[in-house]
Amino acid sequence: MKKIIYKTFYSIFSILASFKLSQLTAFLIFLSLTRLKNIKEVKSSSKNKVIILEKSIGIEDLRVSFQNEAPKFIPFILHRKLLFIIHKIFYKKIILEKRNFSPNKKIIAPENILSDREYYSSNKKIKEIKKKHQEHLDEIIFFLKKLFNFKAVISFNYAYRVDTEFGTCCKKNGIKYIICQKESNYLEGEKNVLEKALKNKSDSLSHCYGDLVTVYSKRYKNLLVKNNVLESKKTFLTGVPRIDKLHKFKPNKNSNKKIVLIMLMQIKRRQAEKNRRAIKFWEELSSDMIDCVLDVAKDFPDQKFIFKTKISNETFSVGQRKKINKASLDNCNIVYGGSSLEYIENSKCLIGFNSTCLLEGIASKTTVLVPYFGIKNNNFKLKFTMNLNDGLLLAHNKQQFKNYLSKVINRKNLISSKISNKQKKLLKIYMFNSDGKSSNRMTSTLNNFINQ
Repeated sequence: MKKIIYKTFYSIFSILASFKLSQLTAFLIFLSLTRLKNIKEVKSSSKNKVIILEKSIGIEDLRVSFQNEAPKFIPFILHRKLLFIIHKIFYKKIILEKRNFSPNKKIIAPENILSDREYYSSNKKIKEIKKKHQEHLDEIIFFLKKLFNFKAVISFNYAYRVDTEFGTCCKKNGIKYIICQKESNYLEGEKNVLEKALKNKSDSLSHCYGDLVTVYSKRYKNLLVKNNVLESKKTFLTGVPRIDKLHKFKPNKNSNKKIVLIMLMQIKRRQAEKNRRAIKFWEELSSDMIDCVLDVAKDFPDQKFIFKTKISNETFSVGQRKKINKASLDNCNIVYGGSSLEYIENSKCLIGFNSTCLLEGIASKTTVLVPYFGIKNNNFKLKFTMNLNDGLLLAHNKQQFKNYLSKVINRKNLISSKISNKQKKLLKIYMFNSDGKSSNRMTSTLNNFINQ
């Protein structure tokens, strides 16, 4: 029944949006708003309403942040799919002309409609469409503000084009635009390309319009401030709030933990998409990692292995998934997208590479195993690998990897009751959360700014 209601709602919304009926479109957006649940109850004295542009990881951060201290505002969730529909309507002609997409194709990400270079170009046709689109959003937000007097909007990535369009139009209507930036991890080998993008006005990474921006790590904040993307006075270092939840995990006996969790490798990264040598390195390593895990899985048929993708519809792990499916082992399953926290809590071992999940594993006191095959003495590979230390299990060859994993599965009391100093160092560098207090920093930052 819910699916039918949702489908009907989005169909009606698409029709109204296609006729550019701003007032009715705003009314449907108003009807779609839902309160953020699973947080501490908002005090009755709080009157300021805030719209959150839905993104699962960002929502998780806010939920964890407001578990113990209530927000001093009333948070509502707006599904970004509605903004995608509006965006697509204005750029439909370009979709058909440039991409040969069917007009009935499902929601298309903006970056697949127009590249950054096209979007930020001086092309008269595109500039005219952008102007009309922004004028229409202005009208929608004007009516939405009349229906739902909200004081701020929160997004989770300053480079998301649809979020930026909505956020900047909110600013024009006297609404604060807040960005809780969820991306922060970059490799040293990507830094030069990333800095060029930050300086290139034809790249979405060079444009940030937030009135306030929170960031996960000091190294990422410094990079954005240095390249004039962010103003230091508007940027606040909070760390990763959802890691607080992992810090609170109590280490259980290894025998009580049921699964081995493998994070499928991301072999395509935006800042290295043209670096064939790096892609080849990641492809070969990911293949070797999956082979090793499957070999061990055959030796332990009673042990459950969960292979998890970063997001539900990603394509960068297709080769890895084919290997897993081809092996057809009863104890191996693939999970697509969603939060990793529940799986980490129940894992006796977490396996991954160049993933923030490795750090989530450290915070939860889970044994973390990394395929580090042929990397230690290879300068090129080191540049395209997270700068790790021996606070994790680094397997330098395939046999060592299989030996480590077998030992972890066999041992019954592999308990880490404390996070070591080396592990704390990694958490501070990449997540600014070695103390389990990121939630406090996020809560105070948002409450203070929204209620100014």
